[in-house]
Amino acid sequence: MSVRVVGLDAAELKALRKDPEYRGGPVILDGIGGGEDPGTPSLTNSVEVRSGVPGSSLVGADVASLLAAIERLGSPVVFVAAGRLGAGGLALGCVCVATYVGADAEVGAIDPAGTLALGLAGRLTDRVGPAAAARLLLDSTPSSQTLDLGNPEGDKGLRVAVGLGLVRVADDPLAHARALAERLTDPAGRLLTRSLAFAARSTPAQAAAYDAELLALLDQRDDPQTDR
Repeated sequence: MSVRVVGLDAAELKALRKDPEYRGGPVILDGIGGGEDPGTPSLTNSVEVRSGVPGSSLVGADVASLLAAIERLGSPVVFVAAGRLGAGGLALGCVCVATYVGADAEVGAIDPAGTLALGLAGRLTDRVGPAAAARLLLDSTPSSQTLDLGNPEGDKGLRVAVGLGLVRVADDPLAHARALAERLTDPAGRLLTRSLAFAARSTPAQAAAYDAELLALLDQRDDPQTDR
């Protein structure tokens, strides 16, 4: 099972689903243009929702279509981003197993229109809980960013996102994403990914029952009797 790299294009994810050679392995969503073709220019420096609302950035990515394509794919996706994340970048981070950014990244001032269009409040609440979601959104409003301009520690929203585990800062984001994706190709990594994905949309009791099923599969694999 190999790792696939796609750009910020929902059509690439849709094509991957139909690829007969694809076996459901990890996917790197490359938002910095440094994937399989090093000569590819950066697809975006600002991941934001595509809409007709004045002030929304229309740079490179139709985030709503990307979100739908990732959810339909059903495979672990690792997101790599650069520049300002905005509402679109945070929404993508909610549906990916991990998000890696460079040291110069920022959440920036989140556009309320983008937040509403992408259902970001609900996605963040599902991912990090209601209190943490509120903190991240309120610390990334235009007014809070204006007050924070003199803070030498940088973007307030990014610090919150990192603290919540939603975003990971790395000196080489793509290399870290590749390393994680490779770990997800082994049997243990695939089982844990399935467990996490099920738990995210289930009650604790349902998640425990599903984990018991996965454990039984793991025991069968490790039992020498099953090889006879």
